[in-house]
Amino acid sequence: MLGLLLWGCLGVSEASAATCPGDAYLWTGAAGDGSWNTAGNWNPAAVPPGGSDVCLPDIGHSYTVTLAPSGGNGGGTFNSLTIGAPSGSDTETLDIVGQSYVSGGETQNGEGIGVTNGATINATGSLVLDATAGGGRALSSDTLGGPAAFGDSPFGGGATIDNYGHIIAESSDYPTWDEQLNGNVDNEPGGSITVASGSLDQQTSNTVTNNGTVTTDADGDYDVTSGGTNDIFNNDGTVANNGTFEVGGQTGTFTQNGPETGNPVMIESSAILDDESGAGAFTLEFYNPELTGTIPAGQTVSVLGASDISGGETQNGTNFNLGGATVTNDGTLVLDATADGTKALSSDTLGGGVSVYNGSLTNNGTLEIKVDDPAWTNTLNASVANSHSGTATVAGVLDQSDGVNGITLTNDGTVTLAPTVLWNLYGGATFTNAPDGTLIPQIASASSFGTISVGGTMTGAGTIAPALTGGYTPPTGQEFDVIRTGGSNFTGTYTGTFGTVASGFTVDYTHETTSPPYVGVVYHSLTATPPPVRSVTVGSILSSDGEFTVVVSCPAGGAACAAVSLRVTVKEHLKGRKITSITAHSKKKKAPAKTKVVVVASGSVKLSAGAKETLKLRLNSTGRALLSKFHKLTALVTVGSGGKTLKTATVTLREPKKKKKK
Repeated sequence: MLGLLLWGCLGVSEASAATCPGDAYLWTGAAGDGSWNTAGNWNPAAVPPGGSDVCLPDIGHSYTVTLAPSGGNGGGTFNSLTIGAPSGSDTETLDIVGQSYVSGGETQNGEGIGVTNGATINATGSLVLDATAGGGRALSSDTLGGPAAFGDSPFGGGATIDNYGHIIAESSDYPTWDEQLNGNVDNEPGGSITVASGSLDQQTSNTVTNNGTVTTDADGDYDVTSGGTNDIFNNDGTVANNGTFEVGGQTGTFTQNGPETGNPVMIESSAILDDESGAGAFTLEFYNPELTGTIPAGQTVSVLGASDISGGETQNGTNFNLGGATVTNDGTLVLDATADGTKALSSDTLGGGVSVYNGSLTNNGTLEIKVDDPAWTNTLNASVANSHSGTATVAGVLDQSDGVNGITLTNDGTVTLAPTVLWNLYGGATFTNAPDGTLIPQIASASSFGTISVGGTMTGAGTIAPALTGGYTPPTGQEFDVIRTGGSNFTGTYTGTFGTVASGFTVDYTHETTSPPYVGVVYHSLTATPPPVRSVTVGSILSSDGEFTVVVSCPAGGAACAAVSLRVTVKEHLKGRKITSITAHSKKKKAPAKTKVVVVASGSVKLSAGAKETLKLRLNSTGRALLSKFHKLTALVTVGSGGKTLKTATVTLREPKKKKKK
């Protein structure tokens, strides 16, 4: 069978949209059947021969040209191809239909076009790659149908295809047949590449540069490097991955500069993610995927330690290659030992761990190291610097190797150890908790807590903040050996002291030389002493114009002051049911037989630190009636806070003088 693996890939340059060459075979559609292989549809009236220039121009209405095998022949190589016009309301479509046909007594599968000197799909133009199960065959046992392909010359030439319009890939017989782009494609701003169904394979050492939009629908798969080496996809536009987008092969590369939406892009085998900018999600798995550059904020890269089959055998785990340089994480990086993948034998074990190597990692964002399957561990064969803004969470078993010169981890941010963590520092490996760093070992029970087993060197400084989790509360005095410096596996060294310890715990350094040696944290209590209540300062208490004024202030610095309450009272002197006089009830002289304390004004306020307020209290209805009757009130003003009286004052309030009418 004749496959079309040699047909070259599309390439779109940034040149302006093209017009038809003067000697091109022009589509007229005069024959009315829409077939490429009908001579009457062309001017001059002949099917375009190999090596010619071909053009599908604007002819005043929309149309579709169908290219399918004919007369025992399929495919062809032309000098150039132009589809559509730079603008207009009519559309021009070339539909390449992948069918089988019989040539020389044998079944041949597929249809395609190659161009020696490039092609242009203008804004009104569309190219459809249509893999089908149709066509003829020599033997009933032969497979019907074939792939649909487009690109540069199958014999080389390096032609570039500029797409200002639309490239659409679809397959009605996938996974038997797929669609192929073999060559360099520039998807220009406004241009689109859509995989509606089946798999669109970019292969044979070609580059696709996306400045427009590349979309995979739910049933679509875009596959970079299905058969070649050094295939590159440069995303300077938008990738909308609603189906599957895979980069694999020997040295396939995805360069990320624009947003990616939908499902994660898969970087597999020895493929490379060259990360520069743009939100999105990426998953690296199988064998030896590589990451270079910077993971930007808003982007997530997950590295899965899945299993795969190679050479008939199950291969477990993923070697995560940092490309021999420093990778910076400003977004989210996940290292996940999983039970996912495939296996050669039913007795083989699925999944694997992640081993980080060949470079170093600086974490300014979120680093998550986890184990979904406890059968596997993750390994640091590369040094890590967790910056002050970085947060790292670790679960399961993590091995930090000694390496050639010792693998180092420096924590200037926050590192949280889940209760399942056993972090092994081997040989020359070092862990340094910097003065600004915080180490949080989580504690779920007396036997389940985050642990670092030191076979190399650990230096403690900064903060250690043990955290109880899962509702567990240990008894007072319970100790947890969170840093072990000796045991059956290896013996290491601990130096330094933590400057700050979380509330409820103390650090025990007395067992550094015992057997087995360790540094522990001891639980005491999480009951915290409440901060002292800050009181306000009371200034002047005065009266004028029928109201009372009180000046209060809160000291600057620290917390806000407790709420302040104000209460103004008078004492009514009664004879029978008649009020005979009004006094302030603080006077210490013998009271008449009947008296009654009455509140004539009140209020409250809460002051922030450094605030000063002048409160004005107006008489309530009772106070106003008394003032109207007696023309003055001798009242007691009481200022209180936190259940305590701060200050009292006796103030006389006189009835305001009425203004004379002019």
